[in-house]
Amino acid sequence: MESNTPKERAPVVLDETFRLAAKRELAVLVGKPLSDMRRYVGYQNFEIGEQKPKKNHKGDDITMADWSLESNSRWRVEGPNGFVLSWEHFDPERRDEHAAPFYARLEDDPLIVQTVELHIDGVLRLSLSEGFTLTFEPWPFEDEDVIDWGFMPPDDDTRGDLRLTAEGLGWHPIPPR
Repeated sequence: MESNTPKERAPVVLDETFRLAAKRELAVLVGKPLSDMRRYVGYQNFEIGEQKPKKNHKGDDITMADWSLESNSRWRVEGPNGFVLSWEHFDPERRDEHAAPFYARLEDDPLIVQTVELHIDGVLRLSLSEGFTLTFEPWPFEDEDVIDWGFMPPDDDTRGDLRLTAEGLGWHPIPPR
């Protein structure tokens, strides 16, 4: 008889040399605005940098930032006065009511990335202006489809995305479209 109880994942322990190299890559985000946030296909995407005109894969005109962080795992925005927005506020029906004021805030007055911390346990934390933080934490269960967090550099960066998954931290090439 098979159990439906998820198997706990071994604690994340990043190789120190690779952790420091990844932290250097992520440092490019410091001083840039968190300019948009959106949900798509079960992922939360945080766009960092100025919004620029672009065509999406369908040929539609959109705006996007050069860098983004994404997760289909545990993420959390904390701010002054007890404000919290996290993965727990979203479900498959996409009820974004709690997030709407924060989305609007990013369009009108984006928060600026002040520091980037990447801890040995895989926790990624960005300190933002005005006392906000954005934190990504590893998923506690084994699941090959989970991206704890992914760093997506500009489209012309041929290395792909830097991702923390159950398999570890590494660069993942993006297949051509």
